[in-house]
Amino acid sequence: MNKTKRCLGCKIVFETDKLHPFQKYCNRKCYIKTYYLKNQDKIKKYLLKTRIKRLNQNLQWHYKKFYGITIVEKNELYKIQNGECLICGEKKNILVIDHNHKNQKIRGLLCRNCNSMIGMAKENLKILYSAIKYLRKNND
Repeated sequence: MNKTKRCLGCKIVFETDKLHPFQKYCNRKCYIKTYYLKNQDKIKKYLLKTRIKRLNQNLQWHYKKFYGITIVEKNELYKIQNGECLICGEKKNILVIDHNHKNQKIRGLLCRNCNSMIGMAKENLKILYSAIKYLRKNND
């Protein structure tokens, strides 16, 4: 008479000669699936932690390569500006680096909207002055 054992993952019954005496799962897939189901919160926390770490590493590389500054220097600039956009003056949690595309010199930190506005106007003063005139003329 053959003894049987139930896999803890898929619940299929196997003969004991097919499973090691201490083995609780029929294969690695069943073990991994069960482990992930039992430890979802633990795994999510780990993944979030590694994603944040990777993001910070990418930001450090990005700031150094494109702007020649570190995250610490960017954070100091943020403190100097009191977290306010230099154009609209709104306090924001996230401000982006605004720089001159011709000489790569950093001008300051702006909110995404103001930085996009300058970018959409191609940093062209004529376009921006024209937009101001247009808004004044059509301000009802």
